[in-house]
Amino acid sequence: MAFETQAASSPNDLLDKVRLFLVANGWTQNGWAAVGSGYRLHIQKGNQYVNLRSATNEQPLDSNTAGYGIAAYGSDGYDGGLAWSAQPGASSIVPSPYTVVGVGFNIKSTGVLAYYIFANGDYCHLITKITNPYGGELKYTYLSFGKLNCFEPDMDKGYYLLGQRSSAYMCYRINEGYTTFYYHDYLPGGGGTGQDGPLFLRVNQPNLVVPVQGWCSRGTVWPYGKENNLHKRVVICNVGEPSLGTEIDHLRNTTTNFYRSMKNTFNSLSVTFPMTIYLYDAIDASGGWIPIGTIPGMFYTRVDSFTPGDRYTFGGLNYRPFPWSRIDIANNFIDGCTCVE
Repeated sequence: MAFETQAASSPNDLLDKVRLFLVANGWTQNGWAAVGSGYRLHIQKGNQYVNLRSATNEQPLDSNTAGYGIAAYGSDGYDGGLAWSAQPGASSIVPSPYTVVGVGFNIKSTGVLAYYIFANGDYCHLITKITNPYGGELKYTYLSFGKLNCFEPDMDKGYYLLGQRSSAYMCYRINEGYTTFYYHDYLPGGGGTGQDGPLFLRVNQPNLVVPVQGWCSRGTVWPYGKENNLHKRVVICNVGEPSLGTEIDHLRNTTTNFYRSMKNTFNSLSVTFPMTIYLYDAIDASGGWIPIGTIPGMFYTRVDSFTPGDRYTFGGLNYRPFPWSRIDIANNFIDGCTCVE
C-alpha cells in the first residue's frame, strides 16, 4: 500500500501532486498538458483509463457557474489527438449537450489544507480537507477509481469511478463568492438521482436480462435516462441511499441502523462495512439488483470516535478515518469511511 499526505496550493497543484504519486506507484501517464485554466491528465493501469482535469474559476464541461476543483471520467482508451472530454469509449450520454459525464469534487481556489491519497494495485482513493470561510467548518471531498473486488472471478472489467459531484456539475459553485459551501454536495456514490449521482461502473455482461457492455451510471433521470447508453443504475447499497425498493433497502437500512444505533463510549473501536456496488438488471421495475463487488481499501464506518485523518492500527494494518462530508461548528459527524493505509 502506498500513502501520501501533504498540502496543495491550488487545484492545479493538487492534480500535479496526484500525477506524480500515481506515476511513482505504477500508473502510466499517457498525457499531461495545460488546458484552459487547468491541466489535463490521462493515466492508465492495465486496461483501465482515467481522465482528470483541474479547474480554476472554470467549468470543465459546460457554461454553468465556474468553480474550482478536479473532474474525472473513465474511458476505454487514450488518443493524444483528441480533446480531454472526447477520449475513446468515454462514459457519455446520447443525446446530450454535455456528451461526456463523470465525477468530480470541489475545493477552494487556495487549494487544500491537506490531501490524503491511497493506492494499492489497481485503485486510488483521494480525500481532501478544506475549510469553509463562512462557518469555520472543515469539509472533506472524495475521488476514487479503480477495479472492484468482484464477486465473480470471470467478471469482465469491473472498473469504478466515484466522486462528490457528477455530470455537468463536476466543479460547481465552490468559490469565495457564495455563502454556502455545500450546494449540490453529496456523499460519494449517493445523493439524488440524475445528475447528482456520482458513481460509474464499467462492466461487460452480455448475458443479463438487459445486456450491458460499457459504462453504467447511478442516475436514472436526466442525463442518465433510458434513452441513452447509461441506462443501467448502480448503487453502493450501504451508503445512505434513498429508497430503492425492498431488494436493496433492507441491506442499506440494516447497515445504517446498526452503526448509527449508539456511539462506542467504551473504546475507540468501530465496526467497518464493505462498500458493495450493485447493478440493476433492467431499465424498468421488472429487474433485480445484482451484487458486482466491493470497493477495495475503503470501508463504511461510524467515525465520530476518531480524529479525522489520523492513523489507527488494528490487526497489523493502518487505517485512516474520514467524515463523508464535513465536521460542523459543533464538531458533529457520524457518517464516514475508513481507508487502509
